[in-house]
Amino acid sequence: MSRAPQARGEWLQGARDSLPLALNAFALAIGFGVVARTAGLSVPETSLMSALVFAGAAQFAALPLLSAAAAPATIIATTAAINLRHLLMGVSLTRVLRGVSRPLLAAVAFGLTDETYALVMGRAQRQPLSSPYILGSFLAMYVGWNVGTALGAGLGALIGPPERYGLDFAVTAVFITLLTFFLEGRGAWGVLGAAAVISTAGVLILPGNSHLIAAGLGGSLVGAALETE
Repeated sequence: MSRAPQARGEWLQGARDSLPLALNAFALAIGFGVVARTAGLSVPETSLMSALVFAGAAQFAALPLLSAAAAPATIIATTAAINLRHLLMGVSLTRVLRGVSRPLLAAVAFGLTDETYALVMGRAQRQPLSSPYILGSFLAMYVGWNVGTALGAGLGALIGPPERYGLDFAVTAVFITLLTFFLEGRGAWGVLGAAAVISTAGVLILPGNSHLIAAGLGGSLVGAALETE
């Protein structure tokens, strides 16, 4: 098979595998669009934010700060702290993206989300991972998030509060489901247990969202130790 048809096949497979995640992103983005309009953003501003930022948790966190006319430095610092976990995800992706060009790496970095990261790393455990597959997965999420944002922003008054439909629980439900792909063997349970303990303790003693970084590093160290046994 030539490279072009094979790449297209990988793109489509990545998009198909991510369709359930994209539907979840679509539903959550509707809630974001509604909340953004309540916070005072216009429809174009809300849509542009999703198109350029593409980071659900950071976007939700930025809304009350924007509504309160917080200083730009405060908004940047807050959203950067929330997205620190992407550093760990990016580092772990380097072992499956060797030899990829810088422009392609930039596209992957922009499209990196928690859900698709879990999906592509789960696939990497079963078979070789290609950059077209990753980009197809990211593209599906990007389209779902932006279409949902536009719908929520445009029809916010008719849709009402997102909590009415349980959209506030959507992300939690997705991550519980994604965990099942990784919980195989003693190593996976050890990593999960270590990360859970460190994260819970970190919430009590660490500032901001730094407990997420601590949990990721701690879980990674436990996983590395278990693999060397």
